Amino acid sequence: MQVDGQGLPDDIAAKVDATQQQLSSTRRRRQTPTGWATAEDIEAFDALESTEAIYPGAQAVALDETGDLAIFGGKDGVAGVYSVSQKQTVQALKCGGSVMDALWWGTRPVVATSTGAVKVFENGQEVAQIGSHAGPVTALALHPSGEILASVGVDKSYKLYDMTAMKTVTQIFTTSGKACIER
Repeated sequence: MQVDGQGLPDDIAAKVDATQQQLSSTRRRRQTPTGWATAEDIEAFDALESTEAIYPGAQAVALDETGDLAIFGGKDGVAGVYSVSQKQTVQALKCGGSVMDALWWGTRPVVATSTGAVKVFENGQEVAQIGSHAGPVTALALHPSGEILASVGVDKSYKLYDMTAMKTVTQIFTTSGKACIER
């Protein structure tokens, strides 16, 4: 795969390096935490309850870190924030295009759309459109620092965003058949 020669701004590269150093310093010594589910535990899981499809044809779902809120993306240009504890949709997010992917940035939903937009929401309202691809955005990924977001589009590019400044820091085009992000 060929990519253009655009580099990362120094402040973003420093965030990546600092996060890598912090994570690497504990990686080798960590033991599997006591009480974590084993493969056998997971195989024994069973559905406790189910519901009708909230957003038929949804391609995206993301669970927040509390485990209570889930984003479901709709083909109708609306994403729903569903509360597991309340068993209902608590917010409808107007996205302007089919929802292709979604994730949580802390308490804020981030949505990728078929129109190429990457949108950030807070309390049910759009607070920023931080990027735009020339075609649908197919995937999102958040860096472990929580400060850098990546998006991939069918335009054979990926973009990196500084989430604290809510701006695009770089866009890189590839010559491969598809741009991709490993999760």
